Amino acid sequence: MNIQNIRTRLPSLIVGTVTALWIVTVLTGWHSALGLSDRAAFVVLLVAGITMCTTGMEIQRFGWTNPFNLLGSAIGVVILLLAVAVLIGLPLPSLNSDRSAFLALAALMALKVFLDLLRGIAVKFLPSTRRVTSN
Repeated sequence: MNIQNIRTRLPSLIVGTVTALWIVTVLTGWHSALGLSDRAAFVVLLVAGITMCTTGMEIQRFGWTNPFNLLGSAIGVVILLLAVAVLIGLPLPSLNSDRSAFLALAALMALKVFLDLLRGIAVKFLPSTRRVTSN
């Protein structure tokens, strides 16, 4: 990773680090000491995830039709559906609490981060994942 790439990715790296610390905070129960419920913790994680997505997708670099961006967008849709279901109180199978919804959201976000790492590797080896020419 070169210096220019680090500068470009710095906002995403900072938000990602803070988000990881938040997940650890919730998993250890410290969010309760801050007076926050599991639902509030979910909302904080959701906002952090949206921020990570906007700083990490790099549309200008890879284009909308990049297969990794398309798959990441599909996972993002699942995340948004999860968020809507949790926030309006719609019961979902296997997600019987705000805590389980938090864990599901954290897992989906981790999947998107993993996908971003794979994209970084693929760009070096697969020409089809590199930047598309713009009009």
